Amino acid sequence: MDDSGKHNTQGGGKVRGQSLPPSRSVEQAAFFNEPNRLKCKDIMEALEDSNINMIGVCGYERTTEMGSLLENVSSTAKRKKLFDVIKTTSLKGETNLGRIQQKIADVLGCSIQEEKETSCLPSSSNKKIVTERARQLSGWIKEKEKVLLMVSALDTQLDLAKIGIPFGEDHKGCKVIVVSESEKKLSQMKTQKIFLL
Repeated sequence: MDDSGKHNTQGGGKVRGQSLPPSRSVEQAAFFNEPNRLKCKDIMEALEDSNINMIGVCGYERTTEMGSLLENVSSTAKRKKLFDVIKTTSLKGETNLGRIQQKIADVLGCSIQEEKETSCLPSSSNKKIVTERARQLSGWIKEKEKVLLMVSALDTQLDLAKIGIPFGEDHKGCKVIVVSESEKKLSQMKTQKIFLL
């Protein structure tokens, strides 16, 4: 208790009998700051727009602000029950289509063809493997009515159809948030909305 007779509020406490929440860490403060909240609100509005299925977020993945934003979007979407499945995966350093497919399948909990691409096989055989994986992945996603996939640290332009992620007329319930440091890559992927962080 300080000299004024009031309880010290640092780290939680009471003032005139009222309970106060514990003090927030730097990371939690970033989560609750006003710009982050407003950006989350804008993204949520885009997610609830039936005409939008792919959203881009341009910024650095490994920042507290970006991590907090994605966490906020995920928790808000769960609270509103907008999707049956909400998953996030990082594709940092990944450029191989087969490995990208496997990483997305793993995070979704989807089993796809395990035969690995190899330089020993003719390129036509590798293409068949990738195409079959895409068919299996797409089929699994289509079984879910509403899916949100958040893909971060994108180093290369992705062709969602080749990977096996159905969207638009192919599956209106599947929405994708793509995070990249490159606004150009996001534009090339034809994201319908791009938010700068």
